[in-house]
Amino acid sequence: MKFLKKLLVFVGASLCSVCAGFSVSGAPFKVVLLGDTCVGKTCIMNRAVHGNFPTEVLATIGTDFSILTINGVKLQVWDTAGMERFRSIVSTYTRDADVAVVVFGCDKLDSVKNLPCWLRFVTEHCPPNCHVVVVGNKFDLINRDYDNDNLKDLQDTEYFAVSAKTGEGIQELFTRIVNEVSDSIPAHGHDFSEFEEELEEEPKPKCSC
Repeated sequence: MKFLKKLLVFVGASLCSVCAGFSVSGAPFKVVLLGDTCVGKTCIMNRAVHGNFPTEVLATIGTDFSILTINGVKLQVWDTAGMERFRSIVSTYTRDADVAVVVFGCDKLDSVKNLPCWLRFVTEHCPPNCHVVVVGNKFDLINRDYDNDNLKDLQDTEYFAVSAKTGEGIQELFTRIVNEVSDSIPAHGHDFSEFEEELEEEPKPKCSC
């Protein structure tokens, strides 16, 4: 009976993990895309996960997520609404984030000016050990010297210039994120060793014939 209970728990946990986008070997790392509306957060996620650039994109209402796997490391990538009225909803999805990606549009000066506000949001609503990356999207639309004049106050925050439209910098961005979080993989794993030992040690029933 004890063995049966543990077997049921093991199977149930495995099924729940698969249904939630988790692997039995470990839970995905949570990556949250933040920033003003219409800066390309949805397009970045689509380019990274599906390899395409959608021609028509509606503003995200609340949140949405997709699973991305790079070099065996699973990321749960969350696309969030940039509108002010959804800010309280977004904060509920950032409190357990492993990585916060703050996105601005290289063609939208207001989104650059709002970076300090978003970085403050990360400080207030993300875990202290959350890794922060600032991303300038739509880099294909502007002069290459744009970041030199507008991003002086980022200090030590890691910065990537990308284009979701052309795909430039997207792979490098998420590969860097994977490298950053890889050291904490054991902390995200689900420990099934107790159940595996029981399965190995339980004696096989003898045939009655």
